[in-house]
Amino acid sequence: IYVANWKSGNLIVIDKNTLERVKTIAFQPAGATGYSAGDVYRVAAGVSQRLVIEEEDQWIEISLFNSKTESTLNQASVREGGGAFDPTGRYYYHGENNSSGASIIKFDTSGDVFTNLAEVRPEEISSYYGSRTVIVSEDGSRIFWSGVALDQDLNTVWGIDDMIYAASANGRYAFGETAIYDINLRRQVLAMP
Repeated sequence: IYVANWKSGNLIVIDKNTLERVKTIAFQPAGATGYSAGDVYRVAAGVSQRLVIEEEDQWIEISLFNSKTESTLNQASVREGGGAFDPTGRYYYHGENNSSGASIIKFDTSGDVFTNLAEVRPEEISSYYGSRTVIVSEDGSRIFWSGVALDQDLNTVWGIDDMIYAASANGRYAFGETAIYDINLRRQVLAMP
C-alpha cells in the first residue's frame, strides 16, 4: 500500500498483510502553486513495483517510478489531474483537471515508456474543467471520469452527469455521491445509503 504525504514529500510504503511501514521514499515537499516540482501528490500502482507519481500543480510531470530501486524510469508532461491503471498494470488513464480543454488520456507504459494511445474530451462531461478522479473497473472494461462512463479505448458509453467514485468489478454499477447507476441500463437504480 502506498500513501502519499504530499506536504512533507514522503511516500510511505505499507505491507498490505501486516499493515506495518516497510519504508519511506523521499520526494520533494509541496511547493507553492506554479513553483512545485518533484512532489508526490497522487500515486497509482501498476505491476512489477511500477508506480505512476503525479505532482500537484497546473502543468506537471507524471513519473513512471520503480519503487524497488526508488528511481524514475520515464516522465510525461500533462495538465494536472489524477489517474489509474487498468488491471494488467500496462495501461494508465490520466484525467486532466482545472482546464476548459480537459481531456482523458490513455497511456501504454510497456517498456517503461509513456506512449499516448488516445486522448479525448467527451461532449458529455459533467464538469467543464475535468476532474482528478479516474476510476477503472477491476476487469478494465469501464473507465469513469468527470461524469462519463467510457470503454477501455475511451469511447463514450454513457454520460452519467454525476461524478463516480467507485464501480463494481465488471463496471456495470457505478457509485456516485448520492446515487448508484446501472451502466448497461443507463439509469439510476438506487440511492446511496
